[in-house]
Amino acid sequence: MRRILPCLLCMLLLGVTASPTSAAEDTAASFSYGILEESGEAIVEGETTRADLDALRQACIRYTTVTADGSHTASWRSGVTVSDYFISLGIDPEEVSSIRFEDTDGSTLTYTRQELYAVKRYTFTPEAVPATATEIPPAEETSPPVEETPTAQTSPPVTETLPAQTWQQTQWEVQLSTATYDGTVWDEAQTQPCLTVSAGQTDADTPAPALGTLRRVEIRLAEGHAFAPEITQFAFSIRVGTALIETRTISMTELLAMPRAQAVYSSLTLDATAEKILVSGIPITDLIDYLGVAYDEVSNLRFFFTDGKDSSFSRVFLLDQTRYYYLDADSTANRAEVPALLALQYHLQPLAEADAWDGLSDDFGIRVCYGQLNPADVCSTMYGYNICKMELVLSSASMYGKDPGETTQSTVYDPALTDTSGPATDPNTGYQLAQLPEELAVTVRYFGTDSMPRKTFTLQELRTLPLVRQPYTAVDAAGQVVLETAVGVRLTDVIAAAGIDAGSIQNVTFYYTDENGARQGLTLKYADLTDTKRFFYPYLPMRWDSTTGRPTAGAAAGAVAVDTILAFRENYAPGATAPDYYRLSSDGRFRLVFGQTNTRTPTAAQLVKWIDTIDILLYGAPPEDGTDSADADLIGSAAQEDAPMVQPPTQNAPDANTAPSTTETDPNAGSATRWKLYEITSNAVPAETPTRQGNTIVLALATACALFVGAGGRIFLFRKGKLQ
Repeated sequence: MRRILPCLLCMLLLGVTASPTSAAEDTAASFSYGILEESGEAIVEGETTRADLDALRQACIRYTTVTADGSHTASWRSGVTVSDYFISLGIDPEEVSSIRFEDTDGSTLTYTRQELYAVKRYTFTPEAVPATATEIPPAEETSPPVEETPTAQTSPPVTETLPAQTWQQTQWEVQLSTATYDGTVWDEAQTQPCLTVSAGQTDADTPAPALGTLRRVEIRLAEGHAFAPEITQFAFSIRVGTALIETRTISMTELLAMPRAQAVYSSLTLDATAEKILVSGIPITDLIDYLGVAYDEVSNLRFFFTDGKDSSFSRVFLLDQTRYYYLDADSTANRAEVPALLALQYHLQPLAEADAWDGLSDDFGIRVCYGQLNPADVCSTMYGYNICKMELVLSSASMYGKDPGETTQSTVYDPALTDTSGPATDPNTGYQLAQLPEELAVTVRYFGTDSMPRKTFTLQELRTLPLVRQPYTAVDAAGQVVLETAVGVRLTDVIAAAGIDAGSIQNVTFYYTDENGARQGLTLKYADLTDTKRFFYPYLPMRWDSTTGRPTAGAAAGAVAVDTILAFRENYAPGATAPDYYRLSSDGRFRLVFGQTNTRTPTAAQLVKWIDTIDILLYGAPPEDGTDSADADLIGSAAQEDAPMVQPPTQNAPDANTAPSTTETDPNAGSATRWKLYEITSNAVPAETPTRQGNTIVLALATACALFVGAGGRIFLFRKGKLQ
């Protein structure tokens, strides 16, 4: 830490005119604090108690203010100076950009660096009183005087206003006060507990600012700060499905003592520059062994950061795929296979430079590092910083752990730690959504029937599903490439968790609020979102001709298959060339995100945000026996394959001028045909025509086209017929 000058911060005065009785009512035991980047992105969230403050160096200071009737009053306060509080959090006070105090009534006071350091604030005493009787204990005093009788240090003058309005002033620093006393002589035995902020006046006739009981402190750090949260313990947890089976915590000393490996990784930076990362860390597979888990039972791996965020990887993505260190950013020939490591030390440098192993450091905490699939793969932006916990999510068939009846409850998820709540603003139009969706409703219906509620997911419930952390590309209507970086859950997982048979789904309508505040619905074929192969094209942003609005040679190289997801944190970035996981925001929650089928077709307008409801249209009609009621375990049935198929509506991509249509097509209209494949195991055509809900599917022999292929006692029949 750099040297702290003795008189540097402004002071806030709260309740200096309160009596001991009112002070006694101020009994808050703790307040929350947040350490933020200059941009407002959270670094650390925590809580400070009165006991935490009492454990630090104490300062006893007499503060003054002016009441509404113009009289001057004083109050003794005991507590911790703000600079000492910063240091206790591991913050260099000179790196603080601003500080914001909030009380239990919601009132706030915010001071910038200039206001903190340049504006002088004082406590005042009448100049007419001899100076020897007005000296206030110097800042070096660590505890209030305890003498029973007044002395030159412990007995400040009575503060009545004297005829001569001249004042002696003493500058003091901000204090987080834990005790107050309104007497003229400090008496620790008569102090009343409090948890507040105290400060002085800018001049003798101006009241000090006041707040109520302290509820929260937010500290913003200047750009380029060196603050990194200190991790003293590392946690592990194991889940089977959503059930928390085991948690384990070890000290950093134990973690650092585990056997390490060294590896070199390559990646592209956000500006598409090739770099390499030298790493010393623990193989992820070794950590799985350390936890006593069978590798084959691992489904997902989840890493938690000190700022409350987390990232999730499937085992297939992180460990099963062979990943490489590419020594040449333009060739796949010169490469070396590398494992995934929990990096304890690392060093970034340009790809062409010689390896500088003496540059290894732990300045940004623990990371998870893995190799590239191809030279254009952007990996380093997804490594994260300051990991404090690793979680294994095992398959539901796992034999690991205890009987499910013995499982413990997971920690309650607090959306405030990672996901924004409240209003959001559209960056294009300035329209402000009053409240971001906190829940995602799923409804179901058959053609011609009303939608019925199926399940409403809270944000907490959605986060228990396997998380997908994936970049996507899209082309917008203006002919520009959009790079969407997203964290969310698969649409297929949401459907399964809602108890809906995926094979019975025809269309999905996503209801959302558009950029003008209007309610809209985007209808898409379910098969197009889940069965159609869709891709992220890592080269596309760099191999795009903005003049013609067309891809150039090699734009589809290195395509990565991606799932359709519902994102609750994302970064929609037109013109970006690489994913950016450190500008993720909840402001677009929930956003539909899916990949491309080619590098040209505009799809960005269909990546709609602020979705609050998903409406599922099922094939056929509801069964008369009520098996598809809202409380059924599973709704829809793949056995309805012969039910009439509703033709999907024509759907235009929503843009600023065209609202998407949600008009449906009557299943009996037109003469649409489809092919079906039947597997016959007895070399015979079914004896009778299948029926469903009284609607007979007519098989007209005159229009039937049958092809029999005999192979190993199996015959396949292709049939063509009009839909009824």
